[in-house]
Amino acid sequence: MYARSHSAYEDLRETEFLKLPSGRLLSDYKNFSSSSSGWQMSTLQTMKKTFEKANIGKHGILGGLSVDEVKVKEGLVSDPSSFELRV
Repeated sequence: MYARSHSAYEDLRETEFLKLPSGRLLSDYKNFSSSSSGWQMSTLQTMKKTFEKANIGKHGILGGLSVDEVKVKEGLVSDPSSFELRV
């Protein structure tokens, strides 16, 4: 949301309905690593090292991943029995 409208994000942030980070912190997160398609193993490894260095236990690192944009390749077929994608 911040990328599409800074003012709308700031309006939502100021309501304090959700505790949202500042725009500056979001920029820092965005610039943490280069973006490209697929899983970024180097980013996941860096996150793991950061958690280990901060001595954060297993319960402190639970979370989830979300996808904000997806481009589906033409002719892509999903195999429901194996969860594999084939062209």
